[in-house]
Amino acid sequence: MDVDDFWTFIELSHRAGPKLGDRAAFLAHRLSRISRSHVLDFVQHLSSTREPANTYRLWRAADILMAGGCSTDGFHYFQMWLVGLASVTVRLRSIMFARGGRLPGSAEVAGHPCVLPRR
Repeated sequence: MDVDDFWTFIELSHRAGPKLGDRAAFLAHRLSRISRSHVLDFVQHLSSTREPANTYRLWRAADILMAGGCSTDGFHYFQMWLVGLASVTVRLRSIMFARGGRLPGSAEVAGHPCVLPRR
């Protein structure tokens, strides 16, 4: 499984239903139908996507959002929620992480399907 397949799984899970259980059931069903090596690839992509969000600053932000109730497990769930928001958001964060926290320039995002063309 390559990274595009990973994001396809994540994006399709978002369409599975509005509840967390809907997404979990979708992913469990889809992952049970692929080879073990592809499941391990999925886990690796998930881990590498989540890793840039594994900071004390973000944990503190999550703690504030959760009114002081963000435990270790809660922060892990928060990170999974971030991954599930959309591939564009997480990919932008990954680009920023690679660039030392700087936003990409307009030339880097031009042509991306989520960037609206000028009118």
